[in-house]
Amino acid sequence: MEIPLIPDLSNPKWLIVQEMLKSISSAHAKKIASRLKIPDVKIFLDCIKILISVIPLNLIIHKLFLKYRPIRNLKASWS
Repeated sequence: MEIPLIPDLSNPKWLIVQEMLKSISSAHAKKIASRLKIPDVKIFLDCIKILISVIPLNLIIHKLFLKYRPIRNLKASWS
């Protein structure tokens, strides 16, 4: 399985991320960020969007790492 570079919007995981990104872009989120006295609200919300977008991709990479990790340990024991 290759890591998808383009999110598959039929996958429920990416649909959840899409909804979360919409809520972060809302006027209500901007109002909350300004109430927290964040100096640059736009940069703050962009950083949050990046972090939210990376979570599903990080989980995919983690699953791949766990899948191939025992194979690497097996090869090390043979040498």
